[in-house]
Amino acid sequence: MLPEVAMEPLEQPLTLANPFLVEDGRGRLVETAVIDPGLQSHFSGADPVLAAHHLLADLAVLAYDSPGLDRGVVVQPPPGVDPVG
Repeated sequence: MLPEVAMEPLEQPLTLANPFLVEDGRGRLVETAVIDPGLQSHFSGADPVLAAHHLLADLAVLAYDSPGLDRGVVVQPPPGVDPVG
């Protein structure tokens, strides 16, 4: 996984729901994914239950956008956030 700051921005406001190839320092293509900051932002809401529902709603939109395709996203809680606590 790469942090978003390591990537060049796209001109489209979308969530990458598939891994993609990045060339490493040795010229090899490596399959990778990026943490989605929009999905990560749901962990910092004032009401954690409502924030969890918003996260699940966003994930459902991504899943039903192309239901016949295998896809995935990376969601990482911010440092210091315990999502199950």
